[in-house]
Amino acid sequence: NVRLGFAVATAMDPDVIILDEVLAVGDAAFRSKCYHRIASMRKQAAVIFVSHIMEQVTRICDRAVVLSKGEVVYLGDTITAVDHYERINVEGGAATPGFTTLRETISSFEVNGLPPSIESNDPLSFELKLTSSVEWSDFRIRSGVYRKGGTLAAAYDLAPEDHQVRLRKGENSIRIQIPAVPLRRGEYYMNFNLLDKDGDMFVWSYMMHALAITGGPLSTEAMCVLRARVSDLSEVDAGGPSLESTNPC
Repeated sequence: NVRLGFAVATAMDPDVIILDEVLAVGDAAFRSKCYHRIASMRKQAAVIFVSHIMEQVTRICDRAVVLSKGEVVYLGDTITAVDHYERINVEGGAATPGFTTLRETISSFEVNGLPPSIESNDPLSFELKLTSSVEWSDFRIRSGVYRKGGTLAAAYDLAPEDHQVRLRKGENSIRIQIPAVPLRRGEYYMNFNLLDKDGDMFVWSYMMHALAITGGPLSTEAMCVLRARVSDLSEVDAGGPSLESTNPC
């Protein structure tokens, strides 16, 4: 039992403790307790943390080692280590940037007009283009903005019932307009997902859309919710309500 093993190991007062995928199991409450316990142990012990989840690595480690086929390929700064790890996965075909669909009805998905960089708090506008062989009226667009270390920086949901948007047979163009992006300076990735009425994800993207934020202070671990307007470009007048950005991060 991983929970029992973690409790026994951290109940002692070791000089060095090795935690191998200890946070790969358990619910959010368990992981939160683990984070607090690890943080307190780091004050008097050397913690060696092993994980394939980059968000956990960047949260716990101040230095990292990247191993590939039994060889050390990088040793040093954690964020740079995460970049090396992601690059190895992409080049090795384990995690190919692109979109994945679990429904044969969606044959293409792309993002157009997303700029490579914007100033902090500037507006952001881009277009989603999808090709569907059937009509969809009960879906949801979900997007997340992730830091290079893998932590979630911002997120938003766009429900079609709120914005009068539906997928038609054939090509679809949907305009997303965010009045302001209150992210701090840094490099990010945006992903885009489609979910059905039951909340099951049937289209998602991975590492497709890089976005650099310039100006403002450096990025922190805060997370914000972005508010946006979505418009169906396939209709002349099908825009949704405009909402202001909240929770600067």
